[in-house]
Amino acid sequence: MTAPNGSNLFPIAFPTTPLVAEFLQDSIVQLMELINQQCAPVAQTINNGGTFTANGATAVVVPATQVTANSQVNITLKTVGGTPAGAPFLSAITPGTGFSVKSVAGDTSVYNYAVLG
Repeated sequence: MTAPNGSNLFPIAFPTTPLVAEFLQDSIVQLMELINQQCAPVAQTINNGGTFTANGATAVVVPATQVTANSQVNITLKTVGGTPAGAPFLSAITPGTGFSVKSVAGDTSVYNYAVLG
């Protein structure tokens, strides 16, 4: 048997078609199981989320008992209000209690948040 480029370096006899199909099917099943095992921990780290409204003056305290010292809080805009001039930022986090978010003066927008970890 020769390779597509005419080389004789690969004189391998391949098994019959049913054996190849069975091997591929087993390999696909094993790959899917591995993917599920690797993805499950990521899906489990997504905790609760919700919304908060910026007040454009002081920090907004968001109650979220699921936060830990290692949590990541993702914030996205839901509804524009007032004069937003950039994304609000996490100014403090208190494990088991919640977190505080600050925004620019005049921003009264509604934001979504999701707690990761």
